[in-house]
Amino acid sequence: MDDPAIDDKMRREWNERAQKGYMQYTGGVRTGMEDDYVQAGRRDADTILKYLGGEDTKAWKALDVGCGAGRILQHLAPRFGEVHGVDVSDEMIKLAGERVQGQTNVKLHRVEGSDLKAFADRSFNFAWSYSVFYHVPRTVYYSYLQELSRVLLPGARLIYQMAQLYSLRRWLQAVFRVEPDAQDTNRRRFFTKGHFRELADRYGFEILSMEPGNSHDLWCQWRKK
Repeated sequence: MDDPAIDDKMRREWNERAQKGYMQYTGGVRTGMEDDYVQAGRRDADTILKYLGGEDTKAWKALDVGCGAGRILQHLAPRFGEVHGVDVSDEMIKLAGERVQGQTNVKLHRVEGSDLKAFADRSFNFAWSYSVFYHVPRTVYYSYLQELSRVLLPGARLIYQMAQLYSLRRWLQAVFRVEPDAQDTNRRRFFTKGHFRELADRYGFEILSMEPGNSHDLWCQWRKK
């Protein structure tokens, strides 16, 4: 279970980031240009779609964890029958609502930390997350995995992005499982492949692939056992 104080801090700080510059904080877009933001969202949505291939997902129920301003959600929603986006920030949910307006299969929820209590056990066919899990305290990431294991159907896939270990500093932080600041809600944490395997086993997942992507991205494709 998350620390309520951390949950409240995440909400406050991500509300502030939404108001300060949601394009930069949710997509790394510093130009402030809508076209650049949409293009970045399409790029990452296409990466997620790659893992689905030609599967017929029109009747699927999908979950976007940490949907932010709907950057990726707006592109993926047409692929599914029903999509739910969750975020800790009221301001992000408001921005996402404006972005997906008219997409009647999308429902947005403001949540407390990693709590997905709004959803029943084994209720989703698919889930994704971008730029969320490696920014939160390790304990919050673990809680997300536990909740996702609960709400995903057996055989459902989880696609999410973490960070590559391309420097000695990152590798050492991963090996020693360094928590740079348990109170920091926007600082990268790093993980070894062995640690990922440990977490997958603990929370009932099978690792299908771990692949480098754009820039520092590490794309994780897991399947619920």
